[in-house]
Amino acid sequence: MAGEKQGYKLTVAGPGHNFEREVDEAIARIISLVMTGRVSQPAGGAHSQGTSHGGGAIGRAHAASHGAPVKVGGSLASHIKAKKGDKNQNNRFLATAHWLTGRSESPLTAKAVAGALADHNQKRLANPADALNQNVRKGYCEKRKDGSFFITPEGLEVLEGTPPE
Repeated sequence: MAGEKQGYKLTVAGPGHNFEREVDEAIARIISLVMTGRVSQPAGGAHSQGTSHGGGAIGRAHAASHGAPVKVGGSLASHIKAKKGDKNQNNRFLATAHWLTGRSESPLTAKAVAGALADHNQKRLANPADALNQNVRKGYCEKRKDGSFFITPEGLEVLEGTPPE
């Protein structure tokens, strides 16, 4: 089995399109570099199961963009603190949105983020819609046509503490 090649599958889905294709390890590493800004390590973790959305930033972006729950543990207060969301409103907005992705099947909206902060007795946002727009301008979130949004791979990297280039 040592000589057996590991299979990778790339899946891209969105409004009006669905694309799935087998790719080799080199292409999987290029995709990882483009999506995260660094090359993933071969033979382990997310790719050992043969799919590119089993874990890592690509998988989290895929899950977040499709509304699938992302595993996020703990209280909202601890999550905001761990993700350095107490620094400013835009970071608090992004950390709260990330926390909500693991808790709800409903689409992310600025109103939902503001509601979560209020429901959990956290410091409120002066203008949630503006915080969303600023995160969109930075490339950390992307809006959908229905008014909802999702966190981009760049936004996930910021939450994980990897500074953008």
